[in-house]
Amino acid sequence: MFTPRAVLLLSLLVLPALTLAAEKKDVYLINPNDHIKNILEKEIDLPVKLRLKSGAEIGGMVARVGVNVVQISEVAGMEFYDAVININDISAVLFKVRKH
Repeated sequence: MFTPRAVLLLSLLVLPALTLAAEKKDVYLINPNDHIKNILEKEIDLPVKLRLKSGAEIGGMVARVGVNVVQISEVAGMEFYDAVININDISAVLFKVRKH
């Protein structure tokens, strides 16, 4: 039905489109019941940057999440230090979603 040349041409046209569609799925979707605590729990052992209500930012690896606090290890710029931050003081959690 299709010649080998036609199949090759079609695959060369379709594969890049499928790859592009797969890359567009690199998104983070929140759930209606999400809050800062469970978002941080999903990021354990991953790097984040926290923006605090005071305007300060602190980056590092999420080590543990407690009831009211989060432990950040390898604090950016102070890699030998950890920090414990009150979850109620966090206004935003920034983390890498896309590979590019």
